[in-house]
Amino acid sequence: MQKILLLIASLFYFNFILAENEIKSWQGIHETPLSSLEQQFAEPPVEFANHVIWGWEGKMDKKTICNDLDSIKKKGFRAVIFEAGYKLPFKYLSEEWFKAIRTGVLEAKKRGMKVWIIDEGKYPSGFAGGKFSQERPDLRMQALVIDDTIQIKRGEVMTNHKIAPEIISAVAVSTSGAPNRTVEIDNGKISFNAGVDDWKILLVKSDFRTAVTRAVNNPNGGKDATNSLCDYLNPVAVQQFIDWTHEQYKKYLGKELGTTVLGFRGDEPDYAHLPWTPSIIQTFKEIKGYDPTPYLASFFTALPTTQEQRVKADYWDVWSSLFATHFFKLQADWCAANGVATLPILTKNMKCPHVLKLKETISGI
Repeated sequence: MQKILLLIASLFYFNFILAENEIKSWQGIHETPLSSLEQQFAEPPVEFANHVIWGWEGKMDKKTICNDLDSIKKKGFRAVIFEAGYKLPFKYLSEEWFKAIRTGVLEAKKRGMKVWIIDEGKYPSGFAGGKFSQERPDLRMQALVIDDTIQIKRGEVMTNHKIAPEIISAVAVSTSGAPNRTVEIDNGKISFNAGVDDWKILLVKSDFRTAVTRAVNNPNGGKDATNSLCDYLNPVAVQQFIDWTHEQYKKYLGKELGTTVLGFRGDEPDYAHLPWTPSIIQTFKEIKGYDPTPYLASFFTALPTTQEQRVKADYWDVWSSLFATHFFKLQADWCAANGVATLPILTKNMKCPHVLKLKETISGI
């Protein structure tokens, strides 16, 4: 009888430990049985509790942190999302920043609260508070852009016209609405016979271009291109972002990461230009089996041909694959390996229901 009771007690203890481990972080919470959630609906575990975005503004010393948390908890919130704000007494991502965050996490823990951390000094995610512009400009976001245009009148013939060495693609657009014509680039020169139409040749290159960012260290608090996003499609750039953010939180938070801190929330990673990364052409060739370079300039035209539309669709397909693999997955893999979740909020997320509805219509599901 004693052996049976000991076995039952051991099993109970083992299951208790498993249950405790299951709710140490956000990992696995989405797999909680519905019946369990129904029983706990009136008073859910803190991991499921409502939360509030806790904006850090001004003097965030220990007294302010404690007062804020007491006020938040008094209003019924049991979880907070840390968000960097303006006029802080320390620079975002500095040693003082991480020490203050640690104080906030430990004080939240004392109050039985859980924490999420927004992974950026405002938004969109991926500029590390300006570090890419300041310290690693080579890893900034890139884009395809129109560098120059050439007007060609009907009847004119252009032969071996020298263009800038950085031009990678060219297309001729008719003023009469005739189909676009791809212009071959041969050793930095182009040739073109206008025939009976007037044309405008678009010359396209890659360049460093970013979507605008709102940064905590921007004196005017506005949105501009001063602090560039990283190249989302370059795993080296994304790893640098992780090293500057996630790894530093891990260093300063230690065992609180994955217990008190449930995970990181990304904030609307964004593009404002046609995406580019130096490796995209090679990746495109490997995935699609052909070279898109002659068609890149046509992406900027109003009336692309059927072939140009197909190439552009393939380009977006390759881009989305790189975006998913190198930006989102790298962060998700890091979080999974460190026992926390990643919860990126997508830009234009309010349109997601329309996208899903369109997918259902197309796929017939």
